Amino acid sequence: MTSWRDWVQPVAAAARSIGLQPCETEFLEVPADTLYDLAAYGLPGMYGHWSFGQSRWRSKGEFDVGLSKIHELVSHTLPAYAYLLDHNSLSEHIFVMAHVMGHSDFFQRNIFMQHARTDMLPLLREASGRFQRYELEYGQAAVERLLDLAHALMWHVEPLPAPKPETRQPESERSPYADLLDDRPPKRPSPDELLAERRQKRWGTPCPDPLFYLISQAPIEPWERDVLQVVREVGLHYRPQIRTKVMNEGWAVRACLKILNELDLPGETHLAVAHLHAQVARADPLRLNPYWLGWRLFEHLETTGRDVAEIMTLESDVSFLANWIDADFVREEQLYNWDAVSDGEDTILRESTRAWERVRDRLVAAHTPPIPAVAVDEVAPDGALRLRLGDPRPIDVTDAQRIVLGIARLWRAPVQLWAATDGSKPLTAAGPTDPDPEEDEPR
Repeated sequence: MTSWRDWVQPVAAAARSIGLQPCETEFLEVPADTLYDLAAYGLPGMYGHWSFGQSRWRSKGEFDVGLSKIHELVSHTLPAYAYLLDHNSLSEHIFVMAHVMGHSDFFQRNIFMQHARTDMLPLLREASGRFQRYELEYGQAAVERLLDLAHALMWHVEPLPAPKPETRQPESERSPYADLLDDRPPKRPSPDELLAERRQKRWGTPCPDPLFYLISQAPIEPWERDVLQVVREVGLHYRPQIRTKVMNEGWAVRACLKILNELDLPGETHLAVAHLHAQVARADPLRLNPYWLGWRLFEHLETTGRDVAEIMTLESDVSFLANWIDADFVREEQLYNWDAVSDGEDTILRESTRAWERVRDRLVAAHTPPIPAVAVDEVAPDGALRLRLGDPRPIDVTDAQRIVLGIARLWRAPVQLWAATDGSKPLTAAGPTDPDPEEDEPR
């Protein structure tokens, strides 16, 4: 078999033989320009925005000078689409296809991935055409400003449950003595509780998803609501992928090795794919490689008799690292913690394996998404919108100021951002008519 197409079915069959459950996956061979376009935009048919071009320019430039290379790219859709670089060797194609089978299996079984939409491609193709019409009708600058704000809020989305319909027991089924049987005195809500209930009914506050709140409550035009809704769907689609990066890549590396061992590969091909594996899943001394970390932790758990398939199904990166990194794993992988020890006039670094919990906690912190929680707290009687941070992590107040200003322009009233704990004044605030100091600066 001399073409990568001849290996698609054997690779899929080998994946199923080792217990994987990959979804239908289409492989496409594309040139480097197309591959890096897809990597920058995220999904085929994505609407245009300057940030995608910036990402593409950076990653393609690194590829052109040999600093980095995208080995595989797969979409979480049904069917899943995986892209192969056209000038790769047959060995590289086989390696990538085996790796993709691991991702496809992860998409199917991980509990967080199962809640993501898999019909994003038609949604984005239709939205891209509408956005182009909005640019012609309302101006490119207006659409771009709205997309700038929506992208700033895109990672603060939450998959909110649909409201449950109220159910009442039919009067015919109620006992005529029901009131007599309940001898508890009726609870009278406090004035604060009554106020909170009225605001909940009127404004839907508090709300953990500012983008959803603007879509449902802000006095905006239909085209603006459409743009915000599409961007929110993109954020919800990528949210589980951000939360499971280490697990997803580690599971794909593990699956790739098992699939390659099932295939009847020539000796030269075995050597080539082993070299590729060493490149992708190596322990990097300068930065933590998520491919390596996830793969090695899965291997460690499997050797200790754990059900790694069940762990892969139920965990996110934070819980995966917090629950399953132990002293043995830290010692085996030489993830040492170094302490500064003073010896007279000199200070030396001494390895301390007893502090493995500190290593675990640092790994958990390093792989916690650096996205502060922001919720709509309440709407003041004068119509001002109050946002509140959900955790005490520091934020860039300058960036927050521009985001708050953008929200104020959509809300048509002042907006305030408060810290997680009550303070004497908000972290930043803006009104709908406040000037943007960077609006006229060239990008």
